[in-house]
Amino acid sequence: MNNDIEVVNPEWLETMLSFALQPEIGVVGAKLYFPDDTIQHAGVVLGEGSSPRHVFRRRDRREAGPRGLLQISRDMSAVTGACMVMRRSVFEEVGGFDEAYRRDFNDIDLCLRVREHGYRVVWAANAELYHLESATRGTPKGTLAQLIASYELQTFCARWGQTEDPFFSPNVTGDDFPPELAFPPRVPRFGQT
Repeated sequence: MNNDIEVVNPEWLETMLSFALQPEIGVVGAKLYFPDDTIQHAGVVLGEGSSPRHVFRRRDRREAGPRGLLQISRDMSAVTGACMVMRRSVFEEVGGFDEAYRRDFNDIDLCLRVREHGYRVVWAANAELYHLESATRGTPKGTLAQLIASYELQTFCARWGQTEDPFFSPNVTGDDFPPELAFPPRVPRFGQT
């Protein structure tokens, strides 16, 4: 858990633990809000040709979302490390965080390795907290920060760039997709059945 988290729902930890103790679940993430009561994190999707991104970002926290998706705990490809719960045995089984990522993508990489090992990654809709997002660590600036960010993105894409997100429609691509289109039924690509 980051040190810039504030509790909204006092049952947040109990909610996350109820998922994390199930043997098939490897990682559990929380529903995080910005201080202005908009959504900061409701799960992470992988996009073809783009970096991973949070879905439903900046939507009002009172919204149910399309088909009620903002109120339903569900499987995701990844969740943010700002607030995640996992059993130590799973963490050790997958080798923990990859130190190649000093700032970004370490949580996403961890979740994808957890999924490679056959575990589920779950986003818990009722585990609600505020996340001040970088309030204590600051936002990196300057050439060195840009080089690190570029290196980490290249490292991530070299390993996971071709990974298809089973929870994200291949019919929707691009960095600025409307969140409500992130979860339509999957349609096979041309030539697939």
